[in-house]
Amino acid sequence: MKFSVTFLVLYVLVIVSLTPTVRGEVQYHVIGLDMVRASGVDTHIGDIQIVGVDQPPGMSFRGAWQTLGNARSFMGVLPGGFHSEAFAVRDGFAVGSSHGISPDGLNYVRAFIYNHTGGEMMSLDNISDLSEAFDLNNNYVVGTADFGTSISPRPTIWDRTSGTMTEIGNFPRGETRAINNNNQVVGNVVHNQGSWLRKAFRLLDGLNDVELLDIPNALQSFAWDINDSGDTVGTYVDHDTGATHAFIWKSDGTIEFPSALGGSSNTLTSINVHGLAGGHFLSVNNGPRAYLFDPILGPRDLTDLIDPASGWTLREITGITDEGYLVGFGTNAAGRIRGFIAIPVPGPGSGVIVAFTAVFGARRRR
Repeated sequence: MKFSVTFLVLYVLVIVSLTPTVRGEVQYHVIGLDMVRASGVDTHIGDIQIVGVDQPPGMSFRGAWQTLGNARSFMGVLPGGFHSEAFAVRDGFAVGSSHGISPDGLNYVRAFIYNHTGGEMMSLDNISDLSEAFDLNNNYVVGTADFGTSISPRPTIWDRTSGTMTEIGNFPRGETRAINNNNQVVGNVVHNQGSWLRKAFRLLDGLNDVELLDIPNALQSFAWDINDSGDTVGTYVDHDTGATHAFIWKSDGTIEFPSALGGSSNTLTSINVHGLAGGHFLSVNNGPRAYLFDPILGPRDLTDLIDPASGWTLREITGITDEGYLVGFGTNAAGRIRGFIAIPVPGPGSGVIVAFTAVFGARRRR
């Protein structure tokens, strides 16, 4: 069998480019964002889109939108609103909550979806006094709502096509915090009437097939995110000490408890398809620090992985993409709390991948 020189070169490039780099050599480049807190990040339509919250001059806080490399913009509020915050972004849309006063003088918190292209904020719920939207995919939005009954808000899912709002399960109180691309959701609920203690749940198949998480000696537990493999991250509160500890609830039912890097507590609030997860831990001397769990290298302090000359102390990771981009908030060199994005800096060997992508990736761009 004969190989041309061109084919042989391409073959070598493919083999080398598929050889994984040593992840222990990967550091992160931090870019400060024009917002107090970054809560969500998305790369599905090419640009790096980030949402969160910031305060315009002379006004209360507003949901903020920033496409990396461009100026931040504000999302505004729903009618009668005075405050808003965005929690998640997907394909040019963001979700969150708007606080305001209704025409009859009552305070409300209302879930919204925001279309960045048209600059339009739309209410997802016109009957509840309290509702919030925390995450979305192309089919649904998830959050919490009281359904206009003056009863405590319960786990909720909105159909993006029909606008239908549906309660998940039958619980006295709770919220749906995240949804993956397979329409699997996670959150936390009060599962016993008369109690306010929360328990993490996941819903892998059907709206009423709710699975509750049981952790020995846990007073409460909270599920914050789920990846496309069905792995869930969250936090539980120890019954004896009151300390919070992170968990990874695998799709096969097993549970992993990452260490807190010598700190008193830790939590995980986001996870990508590769199992890279982020949150924060309480360090011994420096308060909350951004916490990165790598399934290969284990737990890491994100501030230790950036250039010390940047002056940043990273406090929390709130969002993560499948490419490994991290967003959150921290203290910058000027001592101000600001949002950030941390971009992985590839280690040795990545130049081959970049060259290979530059030659052939251009054919795939739309």
